Amino acid sequence: MLIVCSYLNELHPALRSPDRRAFAVQALLDAGLRCGRSFRLQFDRQRLERAIGPDVLTRLMPGLPPPGSEAAEAAQAAQAAGSFLDVHEELLDPARSELLRHLLSYEPKGWDDWPLGHIESSALLDSEGRVVLRGANSNEFILFALPEAERASVLKSLEERGIPADVIEEIEVDINQGV
Repeated sequence: MLIVCSYLNELHPALRSPDRRAFAVQALLDAGLRCGRSFRLQFDRQRLERAIGPDVLTRLMPGLPPPGSEAAEAAQAAQAAGSFLDVHEELLDPARSELLRHLLSYEPKGWDDWPLGHIESSALLDSEGRVVLRGANSNEFILFALPEAERASVLKSLEERGIPADVIEEIEVDINQGV
C-alpha cells in the first residue's frame, strides 16, 4: 500500500557539510524516538556484536536469542539459505532509546568500528505498529511519517541551524516494505 511520507534528501546542497547532514539525521532520529514505542533492526549479528560488544547488544535487544540456542540456529539456517541478516524487534525504553540513538547516529563516538555500518535497516514503530521512521543503507536513505507536531519541531530545529525546509521532500512509497 502506497502512502505519502517524507524523505530526507541527503544529497541536497544544504546537507553537503557532514556536520549539517549529521544534525539533520539526528533531529529526525530524536523525533522518531520520541514517537516510537518499539524498534526493528535488520543487521549482521556477528559484526554488530563485534562492534558494540555482547553486553551492549544484550542491553539493546534482551529478547535476541543467545548464540547456540535453537532460535539462533534457525536464524543461521535462514542465513545459509540466502538471508545474511538477522531481523529483531524490541520495545523501546529510555535506556534502549539512548543506545539506539547512539548506534544509529552519524557520530561514531566511542566505537572502534562504526555500528551503523552493520545495520542494513532500522524502523521505529508507534504504539499501533506503524512505521514512524525508517532508515536504510546505514541511514543514507531515511523515510518518515511523523505526527505533524513532531515534523514541525524537526523543521524548526533545522531552520535554526540554517538548513532549509526543502531538504525534506514528500514521496509516495510503501514505508513498511523491507522492514
